[in-house]
Amino acid sequence: NQSRKAWMDAVGEVVERCFQAEVKHLMGAPKRIEDAVKKAKRAAKGRCEVTGTAKKAHNTVELDGHHLFDRRSRPDLADATTNILVLQPELHSEFHSWKGSEACCPQDFLEFITSVRGDLFDPVNSRAMARHQRLVHRLTLLQANYENNHLRYHGSKP
Repeated sequence: NQSRKAWMDAVGEVVERCFQAEVKHLMGAPKRIEDAVKKAKRAAKGRCEVTGTAKKAHNTVELDGHHLFDRRSRPDLADATTNILVLQPELHSEFHSWKGSEACCPQDFLEFITSVRGDLFDPVNSRAMARHQRLVHRLTLLQANYENNHLRYHGSKP
């Protein structure tokens, strides 16, 4: 019947446009992720968000962008700057050595800095403790917002 054919044609056009949009989105992921890491580093002002170590004129501090919810298990969060923690490479490597190859989440990093690297936060140093409190708040909030695979939809910003 004619109405069914018209409906099938219309659905086919919408599906095709959606499919093309998704392919375009997936193809652009590496660039979006790279841009998100750069943005996170700028927001951190060239400073490790855990240790507070910053780049100074006489030394260069290399920094990594660590995905709190890893990219493989949560590709919807891979380009979210709130999901990227700026770290010194040594600390980043130490975390992944500790965690192993399984998927990671903010709760894992919180456990790491609490149970494994509690030495990073000197209780006498008020700046270190303030940094620790901000980090715990951030990790807890991110975990609560996205655990159990709550999705971040395209175009929404966490």
